[in-house]
Amino acid sequence: MDHPCLSGQPVWNNPFIPKSRSSSPMYTLILDIIQSSVILIMGVALILGQRQYRRLERHYQALAASVEKNRKDQIGLCSAAVQVDKRLMEQEKRLREMIEKVESVATQDSAGSAYYTAIDRIRKGASPQELVADCGMSQSEANLLHNLYAQKK
Repeated sequence: MDHPCLSGQPVWNNPFIPKSRSSSPMYTLILDIIQSSVILIMGVALILGQRQYRRLERHYQALAASVEKNRKDQIGLCSAAVQVDKRLMEQEKRLREMIEKVESVATQDSAGSAYYTAIDRIRKGASPQELVADCGMSQSEANLLHNLYAQKK
């Protein structure tokens, strides 16, 4: 225990400090003031540290609450997205069915559209023989349509 700080004796009894200064009441007073100042500064720092800790703890709690709210919102959005996806799949299925129906009706009307084409050609002056050749009709169908829709001269 050669070091004076480890000896347990006060610093003012330090053998490295000259005796004339260590025994002086002024020197003791200065050391007491310095020691008190250090304790006061450490106390203020401790109080400020506690305030900062409390402020950080409040911020942490606010952030934790915000994260929890966002997590719940995300769960709700995921659930809504699943519902929208289901509805979208149902709508796509209905759309496919409707397209099939429209295509079915269109193929059924294609025979009728051949008649519309033939009538249009008759109005433009086509003969029954041209209808037989171009539209694939029988001679009697072409004659009937020609008699019904040809413009009388």
